[in-house]
Amino acid sequence: MLDPYDSFKICILVLNDTNTFDACKRDYCSAAKYGPAVQQQGLCSAFEAMARDCENKYIHVDWRTSTRCPKTCDNNKVYTECATSCPATCQNYGQAFTNTLDCSKDCAPGCVCPSGTVIDVGRNASCTKSDQCTCYYHGNYYLPRQTISIDCNEWYA
Repeated sequence: MLDPYDSFKICILVLNDTNTFDACKRDYCSAAKYGPAVQQQGLCSAFEAMARDCENKYIHVDWRTSTRCPKTCDNNKVYTECATSCPATCQNYGQAFTNTLDCSKDCAPGCVCPSGTVIDVGRNASCTKSDQCTCYYHGNYYLPRQTISIDCNEWYA
């Protein structure tokens, strides 16, 4: 049973929650014979399906928590149910395309950089502040303010 203050609260009012609850209960109980880990996985799958049903009704639900079906991300990114397919990177930072209608309406579960940071391909796609972005020149990435020798001249990345 969901907590009445849960993120699914509004969505449950729109969905036929009796069918959803019955399917969840059936899956959860049938997974019990395979152990608690499989049972938990079945429960998380039910929440995912319910969240998709909510999204289909234009109701966005941030349902994952640190204790309910948590997801982890690499490279200091954070998980969200609505990640854009047009993330800000060091290479595109400041370009207006990330705010276009196509990018703002495009959304899928995934990992994103925390607010105020962008993806830096030169640092293994980890998140960094835009003023700390690496510079790509002639096939190499250089750290900010790193000296580069070009034709006997010194340049700063």
